[in-house]
Amino acid sequence: MHTNPLSVLVTGSSGFIGTHPQFVFASSSSVYGPEMPLSAEESTPANPCSPYALTKLHGEQWGRLYSRLHGLRFLALRFFSVWGPGQRPDLALEAFRRRIEAGQPVIINGDGSQRRDLTHVADVARAVELALRWPGPGAAVLNVGTGRNHSVMDMLAAAREAATPLVEHQAPHPADVPETLASITAAEAQLGWQPRIFFPDEPDS
Repeated sequence: MHTNPLSVLVTGSSGFIGTHPQFVFASSSSVYGPEMPLSAEESTPANPCSPYALTKLHGEQWGRLYSRLHGLRFLALRFFSVWGPGQRPDLALEAFRRRIEAGQPVIINGDGSQRRDLTHVADVARAVELALRWPGPGAAVLNVGTGRNHSVMDMLAAAREAATPLVEHQAPHPADVPETLASITAAEAQLGWQPRIFFPDEPDS
């Protein structure tokens, strides 16, 4: 049985512009690793420090290979800490909210000073839509972030209502990155994309 590696390693959206196949890959800022410069540009060498980050980098490499060999128009979007409706329950903002509502202590790995560039899911969706119309040619990588970041303690403050929750600090995770911050100049230039929603503001429903 023959399997297309892109169908296994790449998660994204595909289509056609004219006669050229188009593929948008959902990558991650985690490919930059723990020594990410602030703010990180797409030319920053990748240094993944987790299996998740490594698979994202491999997906980008497969896309570049298929672009070179088969003419695939391939665009990898490196998402920075996506938040908003539908967020995974194990990620910080949603995990904090659920534990506070349940009257349980909030678990924080490290001292809470880690900082993240938080990108709203609505802005991510707009970036993907614009990326599907990217004219190319070839393969490229673009950051999707806000150019601002916030600490884990900022996220805790946004998740709580009136009461101050109990907090349990645990040892830092070995794959945790101290700080992330995106340069979004390339996304602005190539897609005409800019973020519209900035943490902790939620858009009107």
